[in-house]
Amino acid sequence: MNVVDNVAIGLKFRKFNKTEQKRRVEKWLGRFHITHLPRQHAHTLSGGESQRISLAVP
Repeated sequence: MNVVDNVAIGLKFRKFNKTEQKRRVEKWLGRFHITHLPRQHAHTLSGGESQRISLAVP
């Protein structure tokens, strides 16, 4: 999975529509200064980047 998929997984489970998912994911990526990573695969991230991704999950 890529970063966007990881951050959006909870929103998908709670049945948020695609537009709302995108809005919230962008907001949280911005808060954690990781907007440059949205399409990067999770297994290629550094340890610090992985931690920030896990915190960005709304």
